[in-house]
Amino acid sequence: MPHVVCHHDLFPHNVLVDRDGRIATLLDWGHTMLAPREHDVFAALCGPDPVRFLRAYGAEGLDLTHLEYARLARSLRDLAVRIHHEVDLEGVTTWGFDGLRRVDADLELSRPFCDR
Repeated sequence: MPHVVCHHDLFPHNVLVDRDGRIATLLDWGHTMLAPREHDVFAALCGPDPVRFLRAYGAEGLDLTHLEYARLARSLRDLAVRIHHEVDLEGVTTWGFDGLRRVDADLELSRPFCDR
């Protein structure tokens, strides 16, 4: 699986669009990594319309195993903020605990975009 530059925080508050609706720039590159692209598309699973996001991203041919890893890893990182005393209970609950509870449902929703 080839690695690509993953923004890894590809949420609406980090995307600026121009007047024509095209992406003008991406903000907050602090979590950037070389990884399978599933590390970026996992963000779709946290948003209000994951299927629309995945279609717009061109997410066909995803690897379900990589997507599952990215989804679980992000939830665990979000839970780990408690260890560093950066407790944001809303974030810990929403992205961490709730994220872990939704893993199976999120993967099922993503399955049509996956090769395996």
